[in-house]
Amino acid sequence: MDSISRHEQLLRVFHLIDMLFSARQPLSVAELKRELQDRRVIDEMSDKNIRRDIEFLEKFGYSIVRSKKRSPRGGSCLAFAISIGPGKAELRPPVIGVVELLSLAVARDFLAPLPKKSIIQPEALVVYEGSIYVAAYRSAAEPAAEQIRFYKLDRISDARPSSRSFERRPQPVEELLADSMTMFRAAEPPRRYRLRIAAERARWAVEKPFHPGQIVRPQADGSLLLEIPRAWDDEMLPQLLALGEHVEVLEPEEARDRLLETARAIIGKYACRHIQEFDAIYAKRATADLS
Repeated sequence: MDSISRHEQLLRVFHLIDMLFSARQPLSVAELKRELQDRRVIDEMSDKNIRRDIEFLEKFGYSIVRSKKRSPRGGSCLAFAISIGPGKAELRPPVIGVVELLSLAVARDFLAPLPKKSIIQPEALVVYEGSIYVAAYRSAAEPAAEQIRFYKLDRISDARPSSRSFERRPQPVEELLADSMTMFRAAEPPRRYRLRIAAERARWAVEKPFHPGQIVRPQADGSLLLEIPRAWDDEMLPQLLALGEHVEVLEPEEARDRLLETARAIIGKYACRHIQEFDAIYAKRATADLS
């Protein structure tokens, strides 16, 4: 396969990733082909080539789920979906190189260039929420060289291989992400969380895991107790706020205090306006009574 054909395949694969992740149900080969044509990625292509692209995704590390669905003619046909799991996974050693992937990114005309240049030492490719990231350390000559960073492929405008070599770190990227819901890491160590999830959100907490390391304990009233052995505050608190009144933090106490401070600040933004409106109405009525 020449380089042009290779990049055409990679472009199709990236669109397939986006389509399969965003679809609400498994898609057949015919549906995938039609969507690729609507996006003007292809003009015409055999079903066999579409299936080869899906097999390429499997080799690349994605979990492809096959199922049967009814075809427009009333029969059954094979359909495909991507199993998301906890939301992130480190890929196996890729069948294409990092530089080749970055070259594809350069060819995509809708990419915005990064405002700065970095010399990096790539460790792995990481998939998170349908996007591919290059997990890398900065060159030893740059600041914060020992802190791993994640560079989103779509945001890389140019990449050039260097003649320099480096030794990979002994700790795999998968271990570094073990305590994270996303790809977040903080300088301070993670700590234990205990949460009570209301019955109204219990199903969500099980179907879409709140944290990859969570331990679920169903309660008699339909609620759940979640135990998360290791998590970072700055990653947990926004997720907790998103659940509103449907979650209670049992521990750590410091997280309860930070949520209380945030809740008070939110109330302040809304309560002040309502108090002012009430005062205005009261003053208007008092003036009317005097007249």
